[in-house]
Amino acid sequence: MFIILLFLGIGLPFLLYWALNRYIMNPINKLTDIAHKISHGKDVQIKIEKPEEFAQLASTFDQMTKYIKSSAKEKERINSELAIAKTIQESSLPSVYPAFPDRKEFDIFASMKTAKEVGGDFYDFYFIDDNKFMFLIADVSGKGVPAALFMMTVKTLINNMALVGYNPKELARIINDKICANNQQGFFVTMLAGIIDVKSGDIAFINCGHNMPLIKRNNGEFEYLHLDSNIALGVFENSDFNILETKLNEGDILFTYTDGITEASNEQNEMFGEDKLKTSLNSIVNMDKLSDMSEYVIKDLNQFCGSTPQSDDITMLIFKFKNDNSKLEKYFKIQALKENYKPFYIWLDEVCKEWNLSD
Repeated sequence: MFIILLFLGIGLPFLLYWALNRYIMNPINKLTDIAHKISHGKDVQIKIEKPEEFAQLASTFDQMTKYIKSSAKEKERINSELAIAKTIQESSLPSVYPAFPDRKEFDIFASMKTAKEVGGDFYDFYFIDDNKFMFLIADVSGKGVPAALFMMTVKTLINNMALVGYNPKELARIINDKICANNQQGFFVTMLAGIIDVKSGDIAFINCGHNMPLIKRNNGEFEYLHLDSNIALGVFENSDFNILETKLNEGDILFTYTDGITEASNEQNEMFGEDKLKTSLNSIVNMDKLSDMSEYVIKDLNQFCGSTPQSDDITMLIFKFKNDNSKLEKYFKIQALKENYKPFYIWLDEVCKEWNLSD
């Protein structure tokens, strides 16, 4: 009896330990080892035949691993496609500065920092004819790929319509109607555009629901230029648009932007706002390089936001008028006789064409 009891006292725990080790601990250790290898990116086949409960768990684990690998590949493919889309989007925007090195009448700079891989903000600028220059900044409602695709469509439409030569008011009306006609997704676009005669400084502004620009008259401070805020593009057909006509003088600077700047918030949910933007611009000492102005505003914005992630696209377009239109003078000296009328008329006609003056 003593030997039997001794055997049972020693043998049973040993058998129990052996059984636990074989049927529980070994499968757990195997699954742990497999999980460790998977976490380091290794391909491992998960297969446990016994016991049945761990075999089912291993099968589930194996299916989950295959799903994770498939999801990772799909995510990698999507990220790759988004990276390509971002490159295409950025390549469609002007990015080489100085943009028109042979034109001394003005300087222009623009930048865009998207909140996601692709964004809904955009800007553009180009000559409509020899002297009329158009620049614009816009913000499409929504984010991500759908907004980016709509942005590309609208940008192309505006470019094509502007080059036809419509006046600013008619241009806004036609663009709006064309957007409304093919806007099944219900997007809308806020846009601020300026069409300037780079010889005379005469400029017409179109504001379609966009943020008010700031203007710095030479030797002054930045102030908001208050324009009639027309309805955004793509909301209602047959909308009417008011324009503001004014004049830029030598040294005047226009600062346009999207609401990604003024609506950026910090950890306390405080927005950067229009006042801080104006203060930031007026604290810039050197304004010779427009790119430095953009970098200064971004620096101020980053300090304000701290660790709060960017939630909207941040876009800026800055225009500086350099031409001294006060010196646009020409002289023609001839006797005021009837026979001298024709040479005077020919001279006057040539001057009007050179300065892009109407009849």
